[in-house]
Amino acid sequence: MASSPWGEDPLELIRRTVPASVYIDVDIDHFEVERAFIGLLTAFDLEIAETFPPIRGSWFRAFTARAKKAATAPEFTSRLAKIERALELQTIHRVQAEVDSAQGAAVAKLITALGSAPNAIIQVGSVLLIKVDGVPVVRNLTQVELTHLERNPALFRDPAAALHELQQVNGPAKQVN
Repeated sequence: MASSPWGEDPLELIRRTVPASVYIDVDIDHFEVERAFIGLLTAFDLEIAETFPPIRGSWFRAFTARAKKAATAPEFTSRLAKIERALELQTIHRVQAEVDSAQGAAVAKLITALGSAPNAIIQVGSVLLIKVDGVPVVRNLTQVELTHLERNPALFRDPAAALHELQQVNGPAKQVN
């Protein structure tokens, strides 16, 4: 049998978890951002498994998200790819009508909630949305980038530095116009 990056049979059904976090650098209504973030997870059949206390000043909160139902490794990877695609459609093409209504609406709410925040970082597994000086950037993180972020958690409080370091680690992101 083939094995997955998780080390088990990729067809084995288990409730998979993924790290998720939100950072905004200004004092806006973080409750609206958090509600929109949870709505995004829900739209992709994920739920909050664990919530960590927020860090005040700016606003940063870490979560562990998990599949609502057991999923194979390929199904879970596909779900994260769909989140990345929905973020790209909302930030690059801005054509919500082309995105599934529930998923598109969840992404739109999250981006709207971040509207007045010039700098933010949102991560769900390997999908990363970084907003620097009001410009959103979406990327699907490589294993090297994920490891770099895990080893440098302070980057979650400095979106510009995080974007710069990720570009150094593994090449440029897709910038939204």
